[in-house]
Amino acid sequence: MGTPEHLATAGARAWRREPEMREIAGACRAAGVSAAFAEAAAATFGRWEAHKDDQAVTAGELIAELGRGTPSGTSPGRKGLPSR
Repeated sequence: MGTPEHLATAGARAWRREPEMREIAGACRAAGVSAAFAEAAAATFGRWEAHKDDQAVTAGELIAELGRGTPSGTSPGRKGLPSR
């Protein structure tokens, strides 16, 4: 992701990686190591779920999404992430 364009195209597909990152976080916890990075990545990818497959999303929109508070329509079981 060296350019804003790379961030935007990755952001439109990031929702696919959230479950994998949650699994990695669980494996880290089970191994007794920090799961912080995997949890942060999952949270980021989850916040971008609203842009699922949106090829028109910009890097600026993705960054702005991260700066907002807890989005509306969240599911309590997903720790403040957008509901599916």
